[in-house]
Formats: sequence, C-alpha cells, structure tokens
Amino acid sequence: MIRKRLERRVTRMLMDLPTSAQRVLGGPKQDTDGYTLDPKWQLALKLHSLARPSLPTLTPQEARIEYRHIVQTLQGPMPTLPHVEEMNVGGAAGSLRARLYRPNVGNSQNPLLVWFHGGGFTIGDLETTDPAARILAARSKVSVLSVQYRKAPEAPFPAPVEDAIAAWKWANKNASDILQADPNRIGIGGASAGGNLSAVVCQHMIDTEGPKPKFLAMLYALTQRGIQTDSRRTFGDGYGLDTELIQWFMDTYLAALPTEEKIPGQHDPRVSPLVYARLGDMPPMLVATAGFDPLRDEAKMYADAVNGAGGQATYRCFGNQIHGFAQYASSIPSASAAMDYIAKSVARHLTAPGK
Repeated sequence: MIRKRLERRVTRMLMDLPTSAQRVLGGPKQDTDGYTLDPKWQLALKLHSLARPSLPTLTPQEARIEYRHIVQTLQGPMPTLPHVEEMNVGGAAGSLRARLYRPNVGNSQNPLLVWFHGGGFTIGDLETTDPAARILAARSKVSVLSVQYRKAPEAPFPAPVEDAIAAWKWANKNASDILQADPNRIGIGGASAGGNLSAVVCQHMIDTEGPKPKFLAMLYALTQRGIQTDSRRTFGDGYGLDTELIQWFMDTYLAALPTEEKIPGQHDPRVSPLVYARLGDMPPMLVATAGFDPLRDEAKMYADAVNGAGGQATYRCFGNQIHGFAQYASSIPSASAAMDYIAKSVARHLTAPGK
C-alpha cells in the first residue's frame, strides 16, 4: 500500500513537469502516420514499462486489481457532480452494479447516456470508468448510467452481451421514474470493450425492433476480431494495449465457444460489429479513436462501412492519444480536450427535445 501511494505521488509529480523535461525523460519525439504522441503519454508509457507487470501473466483477479491501480495512479482531480447514486439494474442473470451521474438536481427529464466500461471483457469496473463517466456527465449536461456487466472468465461470451442488452432495456423501462430521464432521449456508449458492447446492443435492438438508442458514442472499440491492420502491427507493442494483451482478452472472453470452426468469432457480429449486415440502420454515432492505438484502423473501417451503408457515423481520431485516454482526462490536458469534443457530441445528439 505504501509502495502504491509513493508510486502515485512520484508519477503525478513527473506528469506535472514542463514539457521539455518530460520530453527528456520520455525519450525522442514520436511521429507516426502524421501524428505526434503527446509527451505526457510518452513519459507515462515509459514509466508503465518500468514499473508494471504484464497483465496476461497475472490471474484475472490480480489483473483487475492492477488495472484499477494503473487508472488511480494517473488520475487527477475529478469534477464534482450534484448527484451520484449507487444502484442496481437488471441484468441477464440477476442484478448488476451501476452508478448514476446526474449533472443537475430537480430536473426530471434529463437526457441519458447508458455507459459500459472497457477492460477487454475481463477487467475494468465502475471505478476504472468513473473518471470518464463523471467527466461526460459534467461536460455534456447529460445523465450517465454506468453499468458493470459480468466479465470473463467467470462469465465469458455471450454473458457480457446479454447483460448489456438487459441493462439497456432496464434503463428504457425505468427511465422516467427511477432514473428521472426522458425516455425519448436515451443514447448508449462505451470505451474499448464497452464500445463494442454498445454497438452490439444497437444491433440487437434493430434486429428485434426494440428501443433503439438515439445516439451511439463508441470510443476506441474493437470492431473486428483477428483482423490484421497497419495500426495493429505498428502499435502492437509499447503503447498500452499490446498484441499479447488483446489476444489474452479475446481468448478469455471467447473461451466458452465450442470450437473456432463451429462459431468463428470474427464472423459473429456480436463479437465483430464490423460484419453486421444492417450497418445502415445503426443510430447516428461518434466513432472516436486515438492516433497511437492498435485498434485505430478498424475504427475508421467501421465508420466508413456505416456511412457506406447509408448510416451516419462521425469518425474522429485524436492523433496525439493512446488507447484508453478517456480515463485520464483529469490529468492529461490533451485527453481532456478529446473528452470535450466527445461530450459536446453527446450533448448535441441527446439534448434536443425528444420526439
């Protein structure tokens, strides 16, 4: 515990150094594909490589603790909201932990964003996504319902998908009374694995004629399992989300599939949203990614496919960022600027009067 507190203190001190000093400590300037990595990220990645164990070498339980520590180490001051409430929502196999962030009090008709955390379907929880959810609520003036779905290996695919669908339906059913939200102004979103799940929920609502989200905010999500892209090859080592880690996440998440031949995950739209047959029917969306993210290229492919099918996808690559930037907007100004853009996009699509 003392070591972790000291590590956080030293990390935050280094992150507050002048850019010139961070450049010296972090190494030579990194330019790739026309993007320049923020020197704060460059230094953070170097510190991470020196101090952190590789998550695939840990048990899932150990990896969850380590991931929570990583987020806390780089976390800065959080915005204060007038109402943050712990609650349970309906999942596919019982109740799920959730947290409601309201940017105001006394307004019974807030728009709402149902939010799912990242972590490769294996790690991550309400705490690791708290910075992103809190910032989105504060800056968009939209209520955010953050949901903690079941995770692999205890609950592998399709359990997280089923939980996300059930939580979305619960939020729509209970919008007016429990959540004090406008049932006609509900969007969905998530980061990384949560972005993947958000897209899959939209697909299910389209296929079943259920309540379709008014907007989808999809942050640096995996859209195609097993795909080989330039960004996966270029940024597969040393940028936080390594190739080995992606493989560990997917192997753990899909462990319950009978065989790769029977149910190939790369051809199942519940795993790989890029192969969904009705992309043109998806709700208006923001597909956000980072310049130094191995999943960058498939985000662009997904947005292009949606637009090519007649849908409405806004693609935005934050060139100086890495995968996972949303959790660190409180301490890295360039990540904060990215979250400003995302929050404004959420507000623009959800704060208009419901129809």
